[in-house]
Amino acid sequence: MSRKVKLLIAFPLLLIVVAAASAWYFQTALERLSAFVPDKLEVYSLREGMVERQVVSDLAGRDFMPVVISLWVKLHPEFRGIQKGDYHIDGQRTLPEILGLMVRGDVIKERFPQLVIPEGMALPRVRERLLGMKGVSEARLAALDKPREFMERVLKKDGLLEAIGGAHDSLEGLLMPATYPLPKAETDPLRPLRQALYEMADFMAISWPQRDEGLPLEGPYEALILASLVERETPVAEELPEIAGVFYNRLQKKMRLQTDPAVMYGVSPTFRGPLLRSHLRADTPYNTYTREGLTPTPICMPGRKAILAVLHPNSTEALYFVAKGPNPLEGHAFSKTNEEHVRAAKAYRQRVKEAREAKQREQEGKDQQDSKAEAEENDLLDAEEELKGKERPRDSKPTGKQDGKATGKRDGKPAGKQG
Repeated sequence: MSRKVKLLIAFPLLLIVVAAASAWYFQTALERLSAFVPDKLEVYSLREGMVERQVVSDLAGRDFMPVVISLWVKLHPEFRGIQKGDYHIDGQRTLPEILGLMVRGDVIKERFPQLVIPEGMALPRVRERLLGMKGVSEARLAALDKPREFMERVLKKDGLLEAIGGAHDSLEGLLMPATYPLPKAETDPLRPLRQALYEMADFMAISWPQRDEGLPLEGPYEALILASLVERETPVAEELPEIAGVFYNRLQKKMRLQTDPAVMYGVSPTFRGPLLRSHLRADTPYNTYTREGLTPTPICMPGRKAILAVLHPNSTEALYFVAKGPNPLEGHAFSKTNEEHVRAAKAYRQRVKEAREAKQREQEGKDQQDSKAEAEENDLLDAEEELKGKERPRDSKPTGKQDGKATGKRDGKPAGKQG
């Protein structure tokens, strides 16, 4: 066979081999290109005017020839229309997934400091949290020392001031519990408080007009006062409407509310106990054992569920409640009469005693400390039951706030939902 013939036979075979090798290379390269993109220490900024081919080239690095990148882009028209912005390349996503983010414009959201206001937090604690943030000082929070002016500036323009009953001398109870970002903490630390106040007013503007008829409340501010008392009584959301119903019943029967969280607030807004007999007897504007009606202001920031419970309470005959056990999540036992309440309180004491005894068995060496705590607890309960035993329903008109103003009746019917 002549050399010319051999070349004629070999050349097509060579082309086939080259074509096969090229096909294998491109197929392998395209598959590799669609795999995970290595993480980048710096944020990837997609600037105005950049196209898909340039972005793929940036992300793929130097491992791929330009022709492979061009081919990959042509095979994926769904990634046209990528949006500018900053993107995080964390090494956990494939190239198609990253380009998908860019098409949707899922840019990095800067991680700002946050102000968290949980349900039941008192105003001084909120202020403490703000002061604990970088660049925030007392001087930067000076506007809070003039709460009326602060409320008017935030709410008057949109007509929301009356939604919280007008301007007041304290922001207590007027900030909606939530998590608020502080993108400008160092330049505008009051921004989350303005937002929280606005959220509360906006919520009340919608919720207050939809309240049950006949509630013995003079306005939305009294609803927030009562909601704060209900909020601090239980962490069990299902109980909130029942506790609200109990409080309404006691208000209508001119019985003192006798709620421990209010007494504690009167000792100090940041007071956490232990609550003693002497605290129950020390008269303050917030002592609901010595004064009738509602407290002069809210005692914490009530959440939406507590507010709605006050605006739509359970229709109940209960006048008393006491914790079922040492764990607050167990809830409360509700009673119609003082006799039933005394039995429930006795059962609670027994549960507390059993829990303490179990703890003593596990942790030796704390006997003396636990005995003192039990004595203080029993002393407090004795004082409460002594006072409650003297408190009886009266036929006189119910009162609202503790300044003596009446709150009115619920059409002569027991507190709770009507009909």
